[in-house]
Amino acid sequence: MIRNHGAILILCSIIGFTGHYLQFGVARITPWIPAAMGLSIILANARFKTNNGFKKYIPLFMVVVFGIVTTIMCIKFLAQDVPPLRKKLIFCLMSISALVTVANRLRVLLKENNNQREKR
Repeated sequence: MIRNHGAILILCSIIGFTGHYLQFGVARITPWIPAAMGLSIILANARFKTNNGFKKYIPLFMVVVFGIVTTIMCIKFLAQDVPPLRKKLIFCLMSISALVTVANRLRVLLKENNNQREKR
């Protein structure tokens, strides 16, 4: 699920970059911030997924932090009339994806902890 969220961030970056370029004719770096974060989340998940310590929570922490940022920006953009609809939809999609990813990952982690307790 975390990989899917990273892929959604990368896809949203591509859509945002393409839409901004087609609308204004200017290539900007800022649409690539979610792609960089998505790639970082995917790599962290691959690297720390099998660790038993606190390191396995690093990808989840990254999703939570960036999810909070995108949710705040989504709320700000929804209240404004100026940003294009594309921007509003992209930030809503990233926020919803983060919420679903965090809820799913917490469910999986709680299930793993319950299974470990039952084995003792």
